[in-house]
Formats: sequence, C-alpha cells, structure tokens
Amino acid sequence: MNADAPGAQPLIMFSGPVTVHSGRGAATLLLRGYEASGPDRRGREHTEFVFAAAQTPALPAVLRDARVFGPAPGPGSGDALRRYRIEAGINWSAEVLARSVQLHRARARAFFGAVPPPRLSLSRRLGWLVLLSVLRLPGAARIVERIRGTT
Repeated sequence: MNADAPGAQPLIMFSGPVTVHSGRGAATLLLRGYEASGPDRRGREHTEFVFAAAQTPALPAVLRDARVFGPAPGPGSGDALRRYRIEAGINWSAEVLARSVQLHRARARAFFGAVPPPRLSLSRRLGWLVLLSVLRLPGAARIVERIRGTT
C-alpha cells in the first residue's frame, strides 16, 4: 500500500484484469472486474466501481490487480470533488477527482443460492407444456374457457 494514497484502507481491491471504461453523463469512469476475496467473503464476485463526474488523466484500457483508495478532500477547500487514487501492479498509480463513487456487486448467486428452486413433478411440467402450447393456437383459449365453464 502506498503511504501517499488518500485513505488508509482501500475502498476496493480487484483480483485479475480490470477493464476501464470512460463515459459521459453521471458515470464518467467505470472499473469492472472481480473483487479480491477477503476474510469475510466466500469467493470472487463480479464488481463495478463507478466514479461520478470524474476528472482523470488517460488511463489504460485494462489494469491488473487494481486497488482504489480514498476519499480525500479535493484541491479546493470548498470544492465538491474528492481525491481518489487507483493503484495497479507494483509501480502504477493515478489520481482521480470525482464527486462521488458507487460500488455495484453481483448478488444473483447469493440470492438464488438462498432460495430453493421449485420442485415440480414430470407430469405437472408436461401438463403445463401441453396447455401453453395449445393456447398458442388461434381459438384455443375459447375452447379452454368452455371446458372450465367461464364465458
């Protein structure tokens, strides 16, 4: 860790390649990659780290094992921008001025791992398959309504 970096602890540590996207609008700088697993994490998660209204020098398209430190006050005392530092590898770093940052983690695996999948018998699955296939035919909905007794 660099002693000159704003903030004592990294906000996020990536593991492996991190793609860097520059854009327009609210999210002007986006880092995408897999977060390094820590002691409180089970495995690597796809993560996006977004800088809002970022002012940055030209950055490479791909960084390796990037870390983001910050925030620290920006250049002016009344300025709304905050200073962040991106480090990658051993000797590469860049200063970024940004209004705010957002961290987005993919939580689908954890969510769907907690919710058990529905258990349906083969006959029920086939019944739904036949019903939905028949309802695709013109006029079949009226026939099904007559069988159910609704008009």
